[in-house]
Amino acid sequence: MMEQQVLQGGLLAFAIAVMILPIVSSLVSVHVLPFGQIAEIVNKGSISCAASGAVYGMLALTGLSCLYSCVYRSRLRGQYDLEEAPCADCLVHICCETCSLSQEYRELKNRGFDMGIGKLAPLIIFSISLLYD
Repeated sequence: MMEQQVLQGGLLAFAIAVMILPIVSSLVSVHVLPFGQIAEIVNKGSISCAASGAVYGMLALTGLSCLYSCVYRSRLRGQYDLEEAPCADCLVHICCETCSLSQEYRELKNRGFDMGIGKLAPLIIFSISLLYD
């Protein structure tokens, strides 16, 4: 009887983990890594991609990551004399975090920055391919 309860509890935990994995994986690959890369470049290497991404990820759990990332959008605009259009930086991040991070990532890539993710690339590509194949 006890073994059956333990087995059922283990299966439930496994099922929950399988359901949560795609959410966590997409958050990391779509938001955390690109933000970390953007922040590292905007800060000129003074803060690592991993550290910025970790702070962003923790703030994402509270729903406040958009406020943190809009600061970097403002810094990026200031460094490259980009206009604040079509609306305020924080409004862009609040309304569509994914779009704003994509714009910033593309802006830096078009300016010649290497946006590669180094040693983590094979692991991330493998885990994403497992989820969507």
